[in-house]
Amino acid sequence: MKDILASGGYVTDEITNEIVKNRLAEDDAKAGFLLDGYPRTANQVDALDAMLAEKGEALDAVLELTVDAEEVVQRLVKRAETSGRSDDTEEVIRERQELYVRETAPLAEAYTQRGMLVQIDGMGSMDEVEARINAALDQVSSAR
Repeated sequence: MKDILASGGYVTDEITNEIVKNRLAEDDAKAGFLLDGYPRTANQVDALDAMLAEKGEALDAVLELTVDAEEVVQRLVKRAETSGRSDDTEEVIRERQELYVRETAPLAEAYTQRGMLVQIDGMGSMDEVEARINAALDQVSSAR
């Protein structure tokens, strides 16, 4: 997985789906869970739907952080500098952004059609974005 990520690619759906399935089977996920960066492809959406259907469960909402593309590059380059992540080069980040546009961005429309998409402004400080995420989660929780 490290080599795939370092080259800017995504881990295959099969591997990712298995990791998520195993993780959702853990005791601490029974009361609820938050997935970050998954699903990323239409196949992963189908796999997640099937995983949850097996357990008689469904997603409550899908949160999408909206951030300027250049801001994403700058944030991830800074992350590389502070954390030593070798997979956060500008070239790799831009390749990931292209993959996102091709494979992941279309999922927003699918979740919008299901009435599940909640868009959150991801610009600003971490505290500001965290407050927006918490407010969105509170709304979802109170709507259940």
